[in-house]
Amino acid sequence: KPEASYYNEKSFTVKGGIKSDSLRNFIDKEFDILINFYSVDKIELNFVAVMSKAKFKVGFAEVDNRINDLVIGGAGDQQSVFISELKKYLKILQII
Repeated sequence: KPEASYYNEKSFTVKGGIKSDSLRNFIDKEFDILINFYSVDKIELNFVAVMSKAKFKVGFAEVDNRINDLVIGGAGDQQSVFISELKKYLKILQII
């Protein structure tokens, strides 16, 4: 059974350290792919995405492009477009 992972601003120290064991476990887990499904720059989400030990990271172009290995543009407000493009590129890259 997968473990639920969540966090909020109280999961971080004032200096950006991690206080939450759940968040630390999520960041340290070596996922095959991390889908950063957010289209607005939020420092907490960006931090978790950057720190994640996922092998491959995918996200929206509206977010800092240095975070993700694959960036899908123009889909921030169109979730179905993001999902279809994601499937297409994961097949091309032979990830799925």
